[in-house]
Amino acid sequence: MELDTAILQKLADHFQEATGVQVMLVSPSGELLLRSIRDNICDVFHLEHPAGIGFIREWSEEMTAPSNDDKFAEPLSPFGYPVLFNAIATSNGPIGMLIACGFTFEEPDWKNVERMAKRHGFDPGAYANAVGKMPVLSSQEGYRKFKATFQLLALSIEQTISSNMILDEQRRKLEESSRFYHSLLEFNHAIILLINPNNGKIVDASLGAAEFYGYPIKKLQGMRFTEINISSEDEMIASIRSIDGNNVRSFPSVNKLANGDTRNVNVFLTSVAFNGYTYIFCIVQDITRQKEFEGEMRKAREKLYNVQKLEAMEALASGIAHDFNNILSSLMGYAELARIHPDRETYIQSILESGDKAKELVRQVLTFSRQVELNPQAIAISGLIGKTVKQFKKNIPSGIDIIVEIDDNVPAIFADPVQIQQLLINLMGNACQAMKEEGTMRILLERSGNDKRQVRIVVSDTGCGISDEIKPKIFDPFFTTSELKERSGLGLAIVYGIVKELKGTIEIESVVDEGTKVIVDFPSTDSRDKDEIQASLEPIQGEGERLLLIDDEESILAIGKLMLESYNYELITYQDSTQAMQFIKDQGATIDAILLDYAMPNMDGVQLINELRQFFPNIPVFIITAYYEQLPNLQGVANAVIEKPLDWVAISQILHRTLHP
Repeated sequence: MELDTAILQKLADHFQEATGVQVMLVSPSGELLLRSIRDNICDVFHLEHPAGIGFIREWSEEMTAPSNDDKFAEPLSPFGYPVLFNAIATSNGPIGMLIACGFTFEEPDWKNVERMAKRHGFDPGAYANAVGKMPVLSSQEGYRKFKATFQLLALSIEQTISSNMILDEQRRKLEESSRFYHSLLEFNHAIILLINPNNGKIVDASLGAAEFYGYPIKKLQGMRFTEINISSEDEMIASIRSIDGNNVRSFPSVNKLANGDTRNVNVFLTSVAFNGYTYIFCIVQDITRQKEFEGEMRKAREKLYNVQKLEAMEALASGIAHDFNNILSSLMGYAELARIHPDRETYIQSILESGDKAKELVRQVLTFSRQVELNPQAIAISGLIGKTVKQFKKNIPSGIDIIVEIDDNVPAIFADPVQIQQLLINLMGNACQAMKEEGTMRILLERSGNDKRQVRIVVSDTGCGISDEIKPKIFDPFFTTSELKERSGLGLAIVYGIVKELKGTIEIESVVDEGTKVIVDFPSTDSRDKDEIQASLEPIQGEGERLLLIDDEESILAIGKLMLESYNYELITYQDSTQAMQFIKDQGATIDAILLDYAMPNMDGVQLINELRQFFPNIPVFIITAYYEQLPNLQGVANAVIEKPLDWVAISQILHRTLHP
């Protein structure tokens, strides 16, 4: 360590000016580090003599030895004069000793002075002159004050050196921090930004940030953080200022590059102190490829779902065909009775009820086979289990019994009905495969959990069971023990994915040759099943409004005209979209609403709407379709979409709400 000699020199000089006594600072090895500037007998004569040099070195070792408890000493020098020593030490160890010399306690004995000069080889006259200049501390009080002043000087020197050491350490750490900071940014390929929390400006940036954003570092320095983030300025400033202490905050964002491209990123923020200021240290993680990979995985997962859905449809096909044939038989029978029997009302009502059953069955098939995003909702699954089991059991060996135990009071769960159907069909299919031609399958729906607010589905069988070797693999995609080569092996993997997506748990208990039990628990929701709340609809009469119905199916036009005119509407029908468009151009001002089929030859429903809007932008338009799930987004194009098979009572409700808001 280098001493700050300027301050120490002033302290030593002030002491000599006040007392007339010279002071010196000597290292542990006896090296002279500092002395007050005025000539004194010590530095002129005594320190130049071998006896003086040896004396100083001996006492330097004594005063700086670790075992020395007394910092202060008052020995006599080899020349017969008193000397004061005070050890100087800091927390880092000894620095040396402070010496006060060149004073006496009594007037000199000049004969003795002459003898001392001759003994040590000094010039007698010059030596006597130097002795005559020494301060005489003859009184005890005077010496006590002098000693106290000397010890105060020693303490001041210690504190000065300690302060100097602290400053040196701080300076060293600052230099190390500065070197680390510059090396961290200048050569680092990570995306790092240093941000001023008060105004959101980028103070500095790493090489990696310049490479990522496409700006030179000099350009990034001074840009606002909001200039590279697709977020509101207020939101970004609030995020920066929310950093408190050493906590780390992270959030997803979208960054924009110099060339206009965007990247999905995770932003990590924390506060750092540097050069006496507090900054926000920001690390940016590019997750664009990760997002793209997640999107690809989602598409792949949807494809797997669709592959497995075909297997499930195969399992249901026989049951669906059986139900549909029953409905058709009922429709044809009641229609024949209505044709020949004078009391038609009862048969017509039965025909309508059979039509509703057919409509519901078609809806189930379309819903289950659709290839669109799932639509989670609050559902009560007791009825869903009953329907699925009913259709499934028609396609299994007669030797397999299915026992269903359902608690109708279980709460609803938040899921898409398709997910629950897939889960049930897979579990029932696995159970049937395990039992081959005969056995018992039990399906249980009950409450579970400590608060009885969970929903438990249990599917058990009396089949071959699962060995311990196979158990770890049963949820792996494409793993199957089935002998049917056309099976994909996706069943339990799909089940596992559905359970995890719905925040549930799944457990399998199995004993070889005794059977398997699959226990699935789902969290409940307090919402009621939307399908349970169905308002009874009655037709609402119109007020003579003029409607235009466009459909390429002649039977739709015929029944539509009869039904809507019975609801007090005037109806005009067209089977050709081009002719209908010409009629709209000629008489559109007289039309109150238009109902048109989406899948029309020559011009589809959206094209027709876009063209008619050029002439009559405010006419209410309703799209009719049998392919609701495959339609593009029609928000802002049509007033509503009406699904086939058409419910004319519901249509009367929609027309009334639109024409009489």
